[in-house]
Amino acid sequence: MNEIKLICENREYLGFFLDNDFFEYGESQIEIKVSNYFVRGQVWFSFGELKQFTKEMEQLYKNMKGKVVLIDSECNLDITFSLNRRGYVLVKGRYQENHARENKLIFEMETTQPSFNEWISAFNNALAE
Repeated sequence: MNEIKLICENREYLGFFLDNDFFEYGESQIEIKVSNYFVRGQVWFSFGELKQFTKEMEQLYKNMKGKVVLIDSECNLDITFSLNRRGYVLVKGRYQENHARENKLIFEMETTQPSFNEWISAFNNALAE
């Protein structure tokens, strides 16, 4: 299993778990820890969607401007990556496991450029395997 974790300020993080189910069916797990809130749930992506996502993140990092949006196939997860005025990577998003219920986590966190670059590399390595 590949664990790809973006470490943010204040011990917050965004983690993706890609195992054989992802490569066969598109099923993966996500973990979000922000402040005192924590969620782990199922998300669905195609290999091509995550490959395109990593290319867009590389462009964001290289150009130091713009934004990248990631939405899973079931619309349970919606995350936007951008840079703020101080040069930190801003991660804003929403996770809702079940659309029949109003339970959702709306979150915002910041990370440094080096941490973001390491995360992009980890994603590329996981998708190359």
